[in-house]
Amino acid sequence: MRTLTGIVAVLLIQLLTACDRASPVAPTPPPPSPPAPTGPPAANGEKWDLMTVLTSIAGPKECVAAGTYDPTIDVSHSLLTIERSGNSMHLITSSIRNPADTYEYTATVAGADFSGSGTTIPSGYFKCGQSGRDDVYRGEDHLAGRFSADGKTLTADDELVFQLMSGKVVTYHFAWTAMRQ
Repeated sequence: MRTLTGIVAVLLIQLLTACDRASPVAPTPPPPSPPAPTGPPAANGEKWDLMTVLTSIAGPKECVAAGTYDPTIDVSHSLLTIERSGNSMHLITSSIRNPADTYEYTATVAGADFSGSGTTIPSGYFKCGQSGRDDVYRGEDHLAGRFSADGKTLTADDELVFQLMSGKVVTYHFAWTAMRQ
């Protein structure tokens, strides 16, 4: 019995002294790192490779210098996403270099043909002659095009019109050619 009491006493002393010491604890994992920043949400829909070519600039000669564009140089490549619903389309062009740089259009489809308009163009400035700047107070973007018979290509004309506060109008025309990915 003495032995049993001694064993219990030793165990009790070990238990009590163990409470005074910190017990080993497994290290906690570091907190999770914040998620990586993302760009704008990906657009759902058909993906197209889009090439746009500046084909003309029209307007008062003091606002548009002759020969300021070259169709062999003024070419842009973008991603075009088309979301369809019935006879309506939502077109989103995204810069390949900067996917956050997007421009949107709404269009109506009639057979293989479509037409629509772009989003509102923000204010900006044109340099017209010696006077310096001429504020842009209104811009419009008109798009008209056609799908190929097999639906794998499209062509369109994009007309960008700037109506300046002075009453002058400057118009850019871009030819679109796109191939479905």
